[in-house]
Amino acid sequence: MLGKVSRILARREGFVISDDPDLIQVDVVHGFLTRESYWRPGVTREVVQRAMAASLCLGVYTDDEAMVGFARVVSDTVTYAWLDDVFIISAYRGQGLGDWLIGIALAHPDVADVAAIMLLTADAQQLYGRHGFQEFSGWESVMIRTKPEPTD
Repeated sequence: MLGKVSRILARREGFVISDDPDLIQVDVVHGFLTRESYWRPGVTREVVQRAMAASLCLGVYTDDEAMVGFARVVSDTVTYAWLDDVFIISAYRGQGLGDWLIGIALAHPDVADVAAIMLLTADAQQLYGRHGFQEFSGWESVMIRTKPEPTD
């Protein structure tokens, strides 16, 4: 099937990266985020699906169609983008797939000309640094509004 997909962005021995939303295996993405990520533990499947529907999503697939990686970009395609939910399934780490996925995501036509791309990471500064990301020193000017907890 993957050999016939027209939205393959990159191919290398044994793997492809595609932005075809029909190929994304929601169970794989949800399972990783809710059980293995430090940034979205316990996230519901509905939230994952809604976030994916409003984002550019890229998947890394083996030649036998197993989804082994994912990245999501939220952007207006001109001024700003947010790189999020980047992961490679643990059995496939150490092969440069995360580095490859980030490079392909940043070169995507919907992202390549964006003025600023932001992300948060607790443990992958070196990986993202290879792609031009730097620590942001202006945190005093960054503000956030979070959804209030429901009251009973």
